[in-house]
Amino acid sequence: MFTLQNKKIQKEIENVFYNIAENEFAEGTWNEVLPKICSLLQNTDENWVIIGLRLLHELLRAFEFSSEEKERKIMVSICEQTYPILESIIGQVQQSQSPNQPKIMISLCKIFLISN
Repeated sequence: MFTLQNKKIQKEIENVFYNIAENEFAEGTWNEVLPKICSLLQNTDENWVIIGLRLLHELLRAFEFSSEEKERKIMVSICEQTYPILESIIGQVQQSQSPNQPKIMISLCKIFLISN
């Protein structure tokens, strides 16, 4: 379980990731991040899946309000690559009795909300 201190650290790491994604991913200098996120999402350990979901959320959040055509295309590409994996996660979580089920479902909802 996360302690208050761990949650603060986690949020700061997410903010750092967001800032890097916002500045580097659109420029094409951070191309290896999406395959790594996809790998995390396909991991059998739910903790890694949760990390992957949070990173994907931050990556999409970096482009959420962009009106530039280039950045919208990037967001569409990210969604095209990750939605099949997310659909698989939904199926797995629905059948799971894991204590992580609510965290995973909330993260999935946030991702779908941002990307639409």
